[in-house]
Amino acid sequence: AMSCAETSFVIRAVKESDSGVSCAPAFTGSQSINFVFDRVSPTTQNASDKSTVPTLAGADMEPAGEITNRSITFDNNGEAVLPIQYNEAGQISLEVSEKTFSGVSATTLQKAFQPTYLKVSTLLTSSDHTGSVTKKAGENFEVNVTGHCSASAVALQNKHVINYQPQSSTAIEIGRASCRER
Repeated sequence: AMSCAETSFVIRAVKESDSGVSCAPAFTGSQSINFVFDRVSPTTQNASDKSTVPTLAGADMEPAGEITNRSITFDNNGEAVLPIQYNEAGQISLEVSEKTFSGVSATTLQKAFQPTYLKVSTLLTSSDHTGSVTKKAGENFEVNVTGHCSASAVALQNKHVINYQPQSSTAIEIGRASCRER
């Protein structure tokens, strides 16, 4: 799923049918359901932003590890489709359980969120006579990759997803296409 954009997930509450041959809905209609969100990767939130929590069914969830209760409507098949949005990057888990236990087992879902946009920048400062930043061919230089929620956020240099952590093995190769001599 993309960070900062609404996506959805399906929860299904089923039980063994009365005949014992198939599954039947355990819930239909409105049910009081508890959700507990937690961070899987990274396991902690960036210290500079302790407020980022998912938005579930249109309202912010409680902080990580705390119960959020929602009234959820299940269809005739025992399924409910829930919108979720996470304005951060990483993988989260959602523990789902009944508020009042009736025998339906709790479950844990996981969902990964990636930045919608990546910005690649460098701290190079040497420039040529035109003011363009330059680097001699063949010399190494560092690049920074940051995740952002939108193209306008990239342009404004704000609203970046601070938990985005590119893998250290990620390589960006910048080169010049070769051409054959005539």
